[in-house]
Amino acid sequence: METEKVTVEDAHELDNVIRELARVSTGAQLDLGIHLYRFKAARAWELLGYESWRVYVASITSIGSYATVQRLVRVGELLYALKRARVNAQGLSHAAITRLDLARPAILDALAKKEIARVHDWLEKVKTLGPIDLRKVLIEEGYKTEKVNTYIIVRDLKAIQVYEGTDDDALAHDAVVIVKNPHILRGREVCLGDDSA
Repeated sequence: METEKVTVEDAHELDNVIRELARVSTGAQLDLGIHLYRFKAARAWELLGYESWRVYVASITSIGSYATVQRLVRVGELLYALKRARVNAQGLSHAAITRLDLARPAILDALAKKEIARVHDWLEKVKTLGPIDLRKVLIEEGYKTEKVNTYIIVRDLKAIQVYEGTDDDALAHDAVVIVKNPHILRGREVCLGDDSA
């Protein structure tokens, strides 16, 4: 993790930005990731008197699970590296977070080798492929990745969606039941045909 020197004033400013971005819609997730990465890399939580990174994250009530924050930090590191290398990463949305995290080792590898055309190829794959197909390409290229699964997310009995991602991604959803065939990852007993639940 690349470190940058920050002052106490800088740490307070970054903290305010992080807390504000954590409160707004998911559209700010990519920006939030960059700021979380910078804050963690600079160990700015120490300047604000927090005992550890984990304690700092726990103090931000609207930020989500620790696993979600760690994924945002990894994606933030990638986006920060792209920005410093002056690589245009426009066209990426918060929906690409899982795919950016999957492709992160390949993109950082290409950046380190100054293979900018290859970086753009990977970014295009992140934009156009689903997580399962992207993982297949990464494995073919020799990169190890987290397993991607298909989940059924039940927010309530009228809002069911199918979702592709990692276990951490699925658990980040605010849902009554999350099913990864054939196991329930999180949930309570609900009879899908019964409106009384």
